Amino acid sequence: MFAFTANARRRQLLNAAASHKKVPHSRPVNAALPAVVERYFDRCFGAVSRDYAAVRLQQRGRLRSDVNRQRWWVFSAQQHSTLVFPGFDWQATLQLAFGLTLKIRDSYYDGAAYSKLNFIGLPLAHAGGSNEHAEAALQRYLAEAVWYPQALLPSDCLVWQEGEKGSAVAVLSDGGHTVSMRFHFNSEGEVTLVSTPNGFAGLTMAMRNALGRDAFAITNAG
Repeated sequence: MFAFTANARRRQLLNAAASHKKVPHSRPVNAALPAVVERYFDRCFGAVSRDYAAVRLQQRGRLRSDVNRQRWWVFSAQQHSTLVFPGFDWQATLQLAFGLTLKIRDSYYDGAAYSKLNFIGLPLAHAGGSNEHAEAALQRYLAEAVWYPQALLPSDCLVWQEGEKGSAVAVLSDGGHTVSMRFHFNSEGEVTLVSTPNGFAGLTMAMRNALGRDAFAITNAG
């Protein structure tokens, strides 16, 4: 489970990834995969073989508090995601009116999720420990794995199933939780859309579960 402080949680996640047995950064030869997934992995990896334990992402963009609202907030964020097992730590800062900021944290490791909001340095809301929250965070990890496709390689915790109309379904299990996402591909082997059975992106569901229905929604994946 996560340690108490935010930085300790991130260190625990990354230290666990560094000490974990790494998997090859290439397409498995004997894995039975849907044809669209085979083409996707050929495009991603080719003959390259490398090992990675984790990645760090820098993000900048805009968020809004509800999909039906017009106002957008500028944000910047840093995310660490593990590739040898499901896990991530996302820390974002939203720029509000009058120079005020909102700090957001969303993380998942070892079957547990944790989310927290800080406003001008004061805790505003936090959540963690429920199965629903953990599954929403795990779903987010799976959806975002297109940024680091090594995490989408078949493994003991991830399997691919045939889909319809140029799609395939990835089923990910970790810490007693199982989630799935549908990946849509074009003829070039590129992912064009990642969707869930309920139509929402993983991050949306994670924050809705953690902070309430209208507290923090980003997008509807359709």
